[in-house]
Amino acid sequence: MIAHRLFVALLGSPAAYDAVAAGLPPAGTTGVPRWSDRSLWHVTVAFIGPYDPEPLRAGIAAAAGTAGPFVLSFQGTGTFPDRGRPRVFWAGVGGDLATLHALHTAVRDAAGAAGASPDTRAYRPHLTLGLWRPGEPADRDCAPGLADLDGPPFTVTEIVLYASHGTRYDRLGVWPLGYQA
Repeated sequence: MIAHRLFVALLGSPAAYDAVAAGLPPAGTTGVPRWSDRSLWHVTVAFIGPYDPEPLRAGIAAAAGTAGPFVLSFQGTGTFPDRGRPRVFWAGVGGDLATLHALHTAVRDAAGAAGASPDTRAYRPHLTLGLWRPGEPADRDCAPGLADLDGPPFTVTEIVLYASHGTRYDRLGVWPLGYQA
Protein backbone atom coordinates (compact mmCIF):
# COMPACT_ATOMS: atom_id res chain seq x y z
CA MET A 1 0.00 0.00 0.00
CA ILE A 2 1.41 3.38 -1.00
CA ALA A 3 0.50 5.99 1.60
CA HIS A 4 0.03 9.64 0.81
CA ARG A 5 2.88 11.87 2.07
CA LEU A 6 4.46 9.97 4.93
CA PHE A 7 6.30 11.82 7.67
CA VAL A 8 7.71 11.07 11.10
CA ALA A 9 6.92 13.55 13.87
CA LEU A 10 7.07 14.21 17.58
CA LEU A 11 4.41 15.83 19.70
CA GLY A 12 4.64 18.57 22.29
CA SER A 13 2.92 18.52 25.66
CA PRO A 14 -0.48 20.10 26.32
CA ALA A 15 1.20 22.77 28.49
CA ALA A 16 3.65 23.60 25.68
CA TYR A 17 0.79 23.88 23.19
CA ASP A 18 -1.21 26.01 25.66
CA ALA A 19 1.68 28.51 25.87
CA VAL A 20 1.72 28.83 22.08
CA ALA A 21 -2.07 29.01 21.68
CA ALA A 22 -2.30 31.78 24.29
CA GLY A 23 -0.34 34.14 22.03
CA LEU A 24 -2.25 33.55 18.79
CA PRO A 25 -4.35 36.49 17.63
CA PRO A 26 -7.95 35.77 16.59
CA ALA A 27 -8.58 34.20 13.20
CA GLY A 28 -9.84 36.71 10.68
CA THR A 29 -7.58 39.53 11.90
CA THR A 30 -6.02 41.30 8.92
CA GLY A 31 -2.63 39.84 8.04
CA VAL A 32 -3.10 36.73 10.20
CA PRO A 33 -2.73 33.33 8.48
CA ARG A 34 -5.33 30.58 8.63
CA TRP A 35 -4.40 28.93 11.92
CA SER A 36 -3.80 25.19 11.84
CA ASP A 37 -6.06 23.04 13.96
CA ARG A 38 -4.28 22.38 17.25
CA SER A 39 -5.05 18.66 16.94
CA LEU A 40 -2.67 18.60 13.94
CA TRP A 41 0.24 20.36 15.67
CA HIS A 42 3.52 18.42 15.58
CA VAL A 43 7.23 18.88 14.96
CA THR A 44 8.26 17.01 11.84
CA VAL A 45 11.32 14.83 12.39
CA ALA A 46 11.58 13.83 8.71
CA PHE A 47 9.49 14.05 5.54
CA ILE A 48 9.48 10.75 3.71
CA GLY A 49 7.00 11.40 0.91
CA PRO A 50 4.74 8.91 -0.87
CA TYR A 51 5.87 5.42 0.03
CA ASP A 52 4.64 2.12 1.43
CA PRO A 53 4.93 2.36 5.23
CA GLU A 54 5.57 -1.36 5.78
CA PRO A 55 9.24 -1.44 4.67
CA LEU A 56 9.90 1.63 6.84
CA ARG A 57 8.75 0.24 10.18
CA ALA A 58 11.92 -1.65 11.17
CA GLY A 59 14.14 1.28 10.20
CA ILE A 60 12.04 3.81 12.10
CA ALA A 61 12.09 1.54 15.15
CA ALA A 62 15.88 1.29 14.92
CA ALA A 63 16.17 5.08 14.51
CA ALA A 64 13.99 5.60 17.60
CA GLY A 65 16.37 3.33 19.50
CA THR A 66 19.30 5.66 18.76
CA ALA A 67 17.99 8.40 21.06
CA GLY A 68 16.65 8.30 24.57
CA PRO A 69 14.03 10.76 25.78
CA PHE A 70 15.10 14.39 25.45
CA VAL A 71 13.76 17.84 26.29
CA LEU A 72 12.53 20.52 23.88
CA SER A 73 10.51 23.73 24.13
CA PHE A 74 8.85 26.17 21.74
CA GLN A 75 10.81 29.39 21.39
CA GLY A 76 10.15 32.45 19.24
CA THR A 77 8.41 32.55 15.88
CA GLY A 78 9.25 32.97 12.23
CA THR A 79 8.01 32.52 8.70
CA PHE A 80 8.83 30.56 5.58
CA PRO A 81 10.17 31.80 3.31
CA ASP A 82 12.51 34.04 5.25
CA ARG A 83 12.24 36.81 2.64
CA GLY A 84 9.47 38.05 0.41
CA ARG A 85 5.84 37.21 1.01
CA PRO A 86 5.49 34.67 3.83
CA ARG A 87 3.46 31.46 3.34
CA VAL A 88 4.00 29.67 6.68
CA PHE A 89 3.97 31.04 10.23
CA TRP A 90 5.74 28.85 12.81
CA ALA A 91 7.01 28.59 16.37
CA GLY A 92 10.66 27.72 16.78
CA VAL A 93 12.04 24.76 18.68
CA GLY A 94 14.71 25.00 21.38
CA GLY A 95 16.26 22.63 23.88
CA ASP A 96 18.27 19.52 23.02
CA LEU A 97 18.56 20.26 19.31
CA ALA A 98 21.64 18.05 18.92
CA THR A 99 19.58 14.98 19.80
CA LEU A 100 16.70 16.14 17.58
CA HIS A 101 19.05 16.64 14.61
CA ALA A 102 20.65 13.22 15.20
CA LEU A 103 17.18 11.63 15.33
CA HIS A 104 16.25 13.42 12.10
CA THR A 105 19.34 12.03 10.40
CA ALA A 106 18.70 8.50 11.70
CA VAL A 107 15.07 8.52 10.48
CA ARG A 108 15.96 10.04 7.11
CA ASP A 109 18.76 7.51 6.59
CA ALA A 110 16.49 4.61 7.58
CA ALA A 111 13.86 5.76 5.10
CA GLY A 112 16.46 6.01 2.35
CA ALA A 113 17.81 2.54 3.18
CA ALA A 114 14.25 1.17 2.85
CA GLY A 115 14.02 2.58 -0.66
CA ALA A 116 12.08 5.80 0.03
CA SER A 117 13.22 9.23 -1.14
CA PRO A 118 13.10 11.35 2.03
CA ASP A 119 13.45 15.12 1.91
CA THR A 120 17.15 16.05 1.94
CA ARG A 121 16.76 19.81 2.43
CA ALA A 122 18.37 21.40 5.48
CA TYR A 123 16.42 20.46 8.61
CA ARG A 124 14.74 23.40 10.38
CA PRO A 125 12.62 22.05 13.22
CA HIS A 126 9.48 24.08 13.88
CA LEU A 127 5.81 23.90 14.83
CA THR A 128 3.65 25.07 11.91
CA LEU A 129 0.94 27.34 13.28
CA GLY A 130 -0.68 28.78 10.17
CA LEU A 131 -0.62 29.22 6.41
CA TRP A 132 -1.37 32.27 4.28
CA ARG A 133 -3.31 31.74 1.10
CA PRO A 134 -2.04 33.41 -2.07
CA GLY A 135 -3.41 36.92 -2.43
CA GLU A 136 -4.35 37.31 1.24
CA PRO A 137 -2.61 40.01 3.31
CA ALA A 138 0.36 38.47 5.12
CA ASP A 139 1.93 40.14 8.15
CA ARG A 140 5.14 38.53 9.47
CA ASP A 141 4.56 40.30 12.80
CA CYS A 142 0.96 39.14 13.13
CA ALA A 143 1.43 37.50 16.55
CA PRO A 144 3.22 39.99 18.83
CA GLY A 145 2.15 37.86 21.81
CA LEU A 146 4.50 35.14 20.58
CA ALA A 147 7.48 37.30 19.58
CA ASP A 148 9.33 36.41 22.79
CA LEU A 149 7.86 32.94 23.18
CA ASP A 150 9.81 30.88 25.68
CA GLY A 151 7.47 27.97 26.32
CA PRO A 152 7.66 25.37 29.04
CA PRO A 153 9.94 22.39 28.40
CA PHE A 154 8.47 19.05 27.43
CA THR A 155 10.05 15.62 27.24
CA VAL A 156 9.96 13.79 23.92
CA THR A 157 9.51 10.07 24.57
CA GLU A 158 8.33 8.74 21.19
CA ILE A 159 8.12 9.37 17.47
CA VAL A 160 5.08 8.81 15.28
CA LEU A 161 4.73 7.79 11.62
CA TYR A 162 1.87 9.64 9.90
CA ALA A 163 0.26 9.60 6.48
CA SER A 164 -0.98 13.04 5.45
CA HIS A 165 -4.21 13.37 3.50
CA GLY A 166 -4.44 17.15 3.28
CA THR A 167 -5.74 18.34 6.64
CA ARG A 168 -6.17 14.82 8.02
CA TYR A 169 -3.30 12.77 9.44
CA ASP A 170 -3.52 9.03 9.95
CA ARG A 171 -1.29 7.63 12.69
CA LEU A 172 0.44 4.55 11.27
CA GLY A 173 2.85 3.68 14.08
CA VAL A 174 4.43 4.91 17.31
CA TRP A 175 7.94 4.04 18.57
CA PRO A 176 9.34 4.83 22.01
CA LEU A 177 12.72 6.52 22.09
CA GLY A 178 15.61 4.48 23.43
CA TYR A 179 13.92 1.13 22.87
CA GLN A 180 16.19 -1.58 21.49
CA ALA A 181 14.37 -4.53 19.87
